[in-house]
Amino acid sequence: MLHKGLKTTGQAAKYISRHPKTLQARDRAGVLPARRTASGRRYWLRADLDRYLGRTAVERLRRTVGYCRVSSPAQRPDLKKQRRIVEEFAIAKGIANLEFIEEIGGGLNFQRPKFTALVDSVVADELAMLVVAHQDRLARFGFALLQHLCRKHGCELLVLNTEQVSPEQEMVQDLMAITHCFSSRLDGLGNYRRALKEALKVILAHRIALDPTEKQKEYFRQACGTARLVWNWALAEWNYRYDLGANTDAREIKRYFNSFKYEAFPWLKNIHRDAHAQPFAASGKAWKAYFNGEVEGRPQFKKKGKRRDGFYVACDKFSSSGKTVRLPVIGQVKLREPLRFTGKMQSATVSREADGWFIAIAVEIPQREVHPPSGEALGIDLGLTTFAVLSNGQKVEARKPLGKGLQRLRRLSRAHSRKRPGSHNRQKAALRLARCHRRMAHRRRDFLPQFTTRISKNHAEIFVENLHVKGMVQNRHWSRAIHDVGWSELRRQLEYKSLLNGSVLTMRDPFYASSKTCSECGYVREVLPLSVREWTCPACQTTHDRDVNAAINLKQNTVGHTGINAWGQEGSGLAGTASETGLVEPGTLQWVNTHFHSQER
Repeated sequence: MLHKGLKTTGQAAKYISRHPKTLQARDRAGVLPARRTASGRRYWLRADLDRYLGRTAVERLRRTVGYCRVSSPAQRPDLKKQRRIVEEFAIAKGIANLEFIEEIGGGLNFQRPKFTALVDSVVADELAMLVVAHQDRLARFGFALLQHLCRKHGCELLVLNTEQVSPEQEMVQDLMAITHCFSSRLDGLGNYRRALKEALKVILAHRIALDPTEKQKEYFRQACGTARLVWNWALAEWNYRYDLGANTDAREIKRYFNSFKYEAFPWLKNIHRDAHAQPFAASGKAWKAYFNGEVEGRPQFKKKGKRRDGFYVACDKFSSSGKTVRLPVIGQVKLREPLRFTGKMQSATVSREADGWFIAIAVEIPQREVHPPSGEALGIDLGLTTFAVLSNGQKVEARKPLGKGLQRLRRLSRAHSRKRPGSHNRQKAALRLARCHRRMAHRRRDFLPQFTTRISKNHAEIFVENLHVKGMVQNRHWSRAIHDVGWSELRRQLEYKSLLNGSVLTMRDPFYASSKTCSECGYVREVLPLSVREWTCPACQTTHDRDVNAAINLKQNTVGHTGINAWGQEGSGLAGTASETGLVEPGTLQWVNTHFHSQER
């Protein structure tokens, strides 16, 4: 992230009210030339943009803000009173376009979101005037420092209530504020400990192949069909209510379905209730993700044969012992291997791939003390031909299950498309095609867990480049190969396994020129085409393998922030569940400041 004086392409385009592509075109034409960081990224100084717009420092658009704050929601009447005082002052002084910021938070809390954004605006020279009803509304302590900050950046700070108090009264007010702060801290300590215990909970899932009888397979198919039907019914009902503006609560829709389900669908009595109860919770989560902007588009209907079949089983409805699992309605089902985790079983999901059935059992594993591995730090440079090059010189070849099986996959796809729709031959061709897909997926699942487990258990520190995979797969020439090697899955597994095994994972800046930088002397080449696999440093005459040199630089470079292990023992950051990273993404501010005036890439 660039500092406040700099503007990225998107920020600069918004600043001058132009499209980013227009801004890039004007850069190429020399009308509004961009500056470059050492990694080649465009940026503009605000002074350059103001000069292009014909603005002077005085003419720059600056805002007038009125800030109001109270400590708790119960004090909202005082919030309205502060706003009324500031509005009356603005009318009396003829101040136009006054922008109000209202916030609820303690005066000793300097991490209030709106307060920190306000300070950022002052530092960025975006405010012309800041009006508060009383200085305590801005901050309990450090008001003089904030006043000096505003004065330095040309922001006029007006305090309407300048009532003077005696030193004794001021000391009493400060002591009361401190007492209130610490009592609040002590009161919330119990909640904090309970939340911390919940955050340190680690849940792992073991996916095991089932060996069911034909009768059990028939029940599995019926249960999957039931879950699919209930999902589609719930989604249709939710869409209907949502379009009418009525209540769209998942529990209300579930209660409505339960009131008539056995009359409308009498065969549901033969299927355990978990199969037709869980889809409502799943649809609620899907709609919540849609409303929060986490996904694009509404939840979709599930068509038979187009979506993966599966159904849910609650923790108190099944049990596992050795190489068997007891499920409701059908009883004992054979497992291909025993459950490898010991702990409290949380839930299970039965799913189908091609003609194979699998069960994924989620287990909450007990907390244990974790010590960092004794192995040396390791840098990993990811690639396509060579999956990973390690800083110790080892190269791991890419398995590429899709690339190696692509010819067979195409042949089976052609054979499937030539069969008459609805015929038995088409069903058999579809089964052969699904088995081919399953075989390739299993090969990938076999390789990545073994590699990530070996790395996280044997190395105390792991350094990986923070690649933007979602953007890279937009290139149609690389998309298939990147998906085939599984870079995103590698990172996901390294994140949670490093937490469990006590190692520390560091994500490096993706714009760091690791391949072009000499790992011996630090010399940086201007150009290094992808076709050049080895190069000699002109400064120290060291010959480098391109990928090994990049892995060594990833280990040696100091840009990036570390995470902690699953039990909150090492490093810095926040602890989380095994499915969360708990890592702080690397920033580039220090790197930009260091290489600000270095030569262009």
